[in-house]
Amino acid sequence: MNQEIVTILSSTPSPKQLAQSIDSLRRFDESELFDTLFCLGTRPQGNGLPVAYAAFALQALNPKCTITPIQALKAMLPGWDVSIEEIVFYLMQQFGIEAMRSAKHEIERTSQLAEIEKKRLETIRYWGSIWLTKGHAP
Repeated sequence: MNQEIVTILSSTPSPKQLAQSIDSLRRFDESELFDTLFCLGTRPQGNGLPVAYAAFALQALNPKCTITPIQALKAMLPGWDVSIEEIVFYLMQQFGIEAMRSAKHEIERTSQLAEIEKKRLETIRYWGSIWLTKGHAP
């Protein structure tokens, strides 16, 4: 995780200044952006880290995702805050709805999931349907 990216987001005083912080992140390499923003954006909130800001920045900057849809969904299951839809919207932008549906079904078919993980997968499906209603192509 790139600590400089975390510091930029952590020092953003309010959502009104988030666009300026996101602009300052454009100088970073795409892989650094993805690694830091995705890792941070899928953590639980409330630990003093800029989790929501990372998710907003990830969707806004849309760096290339360096992992598969299955890996991305599995990474979300342990601690992702389901109110942060930007992570799902980012993945939809990267892979499309069909790849995300396929990854969800594959995880359900092949993994032993805790109840909270099943609920998170169902919430990913929900946010995917919202993404489609916003006019994005399937």
